[in-house]
Amino acid sequence: MTRPSPGATRREGARQEGTTTPAEAVADVGMFALTFWPGGIGAAGGTLAKPALQELAWALRHHPQDFLDSAAARIRWNVRHADDSGAVQVVSTRRPGDPASVGWATTTKYRATFERANPAVPMKDLVIHHAVEQQVMTRYPGLFHKYELHSMENLRGIPQQLNRDLHLVQVRAAWDDFYDAFAAAGRNPSRQEVFDHATRVDDLLGHHFIPRER
Repeated sequence: MTRPSPGATRREGARQEGTTTPAEAVADVGMFALTFWPGGIGAAGGTLAKPALQELAWALRHHPQDFLDSAAARIRWNVRHADDSGAVQVVSTRRPGDPASVGWATTTKYRATFERANPAVPMKDLVIHHAVEQQVMTRYPGLFHKYELHSMENLRGIPQQLNRDLHLVQVRAAWDDFYDAFAAAGRNPSRQEVFDHATRVDDLLGHHFIPRER
């Protein structure tokens, strides 16, 4: 009987644990291109190509395992939801004033994502708020993925000095009213209804956010 090599044993153990080895990461680079390239491989000549490559290189260097998990999760999500939206926009195209939306993050370290997108903003003075708040995932399982909620499209900066009233009182009350309304109706909201509510919160309070939303 042939004994498996140590490398094969490590790869098999990684598969059982749901992780990916560095060798598998290199082998899966084509999957990354298909999954994270903006608009798909056909966008190679587009204006987002260079920034997208820079973001992918940064993600692989600074949080490689998270990036691998994100890529795999995106593929599973597409299959489960028959999502034909194509590849992930690693460079956000959302602009302040746009309706609330989500992208697909390459990491769950959302402060790092926000800081990279806003290098001129002093992070030590900010609390990072999720426009579609994270509690949505536990209240309505399967409606959103964590990599969606941690995407740059869903992140807002709140000044530390406003956090107590703006974030912990006004935003909290708005979301609690939203949850209570659907509980009273006896049903869960749709994704669009969640987005619509997050947009209303942006409309109401976004002039306090950094960068300014409204």
